Amino acid sequence: MSTALGTWSHAAPQLTLSDVLVARGHKVAFATYGMTLDAWLKNYPQVTPVNMGASPMLSKETMEMTIHMTNAEQHVDMMDMLRFSYSVLADCFKDNFLFYRKHFTENPAQPLPPNYYLIGPQIPPRYPPLSDDLRAFLDARPRTVYVGFGTMAIVSQQRLSTMLQALLVAHRDGLLDGVVWGLMLTAQMDGAKLRSVTVDGVTHSIDDMRSGKHPVIRLMDHAPQRAVLTHPSTKLFISHCGISSIYETIDAGVPVLGVPVAGDQENNARRITELNAGRWIQKLEVNEDTLASAFAELLSPESETLQEIRGNMSSLQRMIHIAHRDRARGADLIELAAVPGAVKFHQSADWRMPWWKAQNYDLYAFVLVFLGGLVYTLVAGTRYAIPLLRAAANQRKEKQA
Repeated sequence: MSTALGTWSHAAPQLTLSDVLVARGHKVAFATYGMTLDAWLKNYPQVTPVNMGASPMLSKETMEMTIHMTNAEQHVDMMDMLRFSYSVLADCFKDNFLFYRKHFTENPAQPLPPNYYLIGPQIPPRYPPLSDDLRAFLDARPRTVYVGFGTMAIVSQQRLSTMLQALLVAHRDGLLDGVVWGLMLTAQMDGAKLRSVTVDGVTHSIDDMRSGKHPVIRLMDHAPQRAVLTHPSTKLFISHCGISSIYETIDAGVPVLGVPVAGDQENNARRITELNAGRWIQKLEVNEDTLASAFAELLSPESETLQEIRGNMSSLQRMIHIAHRDRARGADLIELAAVPGAVKFHQSADWRMPWWKAQNYDLYAFVLVFLGGLVYTLVAGTRYAIPLLRAAANQRKEKQA
């Protein structure tokens, strides 16, 4: 198994399957770049690490491509460009099994070839627990909002200030009583320069928030996201809508306020809104007014929308829990793929046909020829029959005369 570019979202499904394969007696190796290898495999000692060296994730070219993928339309355009540039064709996968870490809640239903399998969401069953201090913080605050923007997203100083002010105003208005924010890279970048925020003339120290002295907001370099989401005090997840975060919040049954950053995250945020399991705000529209409106809809006990969203999220949660059984199915398919000749039994007949036959162009050609022949026969027959009929009619007239 391996993953090249990406974050924990790319590694999680593979390592989840590795648990099942190792339990069945298989040896599993996992290859990725050195900057993440140790952190990802610390809970998987049974998996052999393979270091691929320095990661190109933060290279200039990669970052420029990411910037061009900051909304859904540009994301689609970028994928089209890559497909045409590198001629990525569907039939190059015909001799393989393709596993998609997708669940039917993520995309509308669509037909798939018989060697394509949806085995999502593949959420790891093990995750870091809450510390005693964080557990006590959550236990004492039954209406907590959790904020997390993934491993790679960086929140600017201005946006960090705006969101903290909006959260403090929501606390003042009685919509929440606690906030946990996992900063990740933001703790080391521009956002780390913020020293304080002021609401209603009261100055709130960022150092107090990071040290645990602030009564409402807890800023952490790394937060145990799964453990925070599954705690009963967590009522809302403000997320960048990475696919792992989406699956984890559905697994926990916590509504989402999406603030997508790049790539497929806007599509994920749109999908959550379509399912009426949350709401989303474009990152360039994040301000105190849009956040206040979203908090009123997603946190107020009087909000009718909130009750609908919680009901829908509860249904999605039950579906995801059923889908967890696919962990074993995914491992079954990996074992099956190792059997020589097994793939061909999962190929539909069109894979073994010429392209023109697979697309039924031979049938279309037959129908066209048949219809053309029929029209020709009718026209030719008519042209031949009309003179005969006229001659016969003339003969009858002559006899009558």
